[in-house]
Amino acid sequence: MFLAGAKIVKAFNPQPDPPALFGMIGITPGETMQLNIVNAEFPQIPPGPCRVTLRFVNSSGVVLKQQTVTVKPAQAASLKITGAEAGGAFRNEIHPVLAVPATEATGCSAIGSVEVFNSTTGQTSIFAHPIYISLPPAAAATP
Repeated sequence: MFLAGAKIVKAFNPQPDPPALFGMIGITPGETMQLNIVNAEFPQIPPGPCRVTLRFVNSSGVVLKQQTVTVKPAQAASLKITGAEAGGAFRNEIHPVLAVPATEATGCSAIGSVEVFNSTTGQTSIFAHPIYISLPPAAAATP
C-alpha cells in the first residue's frame, strides 16, 4: 500500500528489497542530509517492528554511510551525513535509500523523508515529502 495525501493505493511489490525511494540530492560542505524513518501506526495494519536499512550512496553507486535498525511501532530513526563525509567537494550528489526487506515487513508501516539543512544554523533547505510503504507478509507476496 502506498499513501499519497489522504488516498490509499494498493500495489504489489515482488522485489525482496524495494527500489530506492528518493532521487539524487545535492549537498555542499556546509550542509547535512538526514534520512528519516517512522513506523507509523494505522488502524487497518496490525502493528509490528520494521527492520530498515538507511543508506547514502554516491553517484558512482558507492555506499558512503549505512545503518540497519529495527523501529518499533510509533518510533522513529534517522541517519545523517555531512557534506564533508559525502566527499567534501563544492557539491556532492547523494542518493538517500530506505530499504525494507519484504521478508521482515509484516506489520511495518514505514514512512520515510529526507531533509537537507545548514550544519551551522539548522535551517532546512530541502525536504522531500514522506513516502509510505506497507508490504504484505512474505507468504502473501509470493505468487
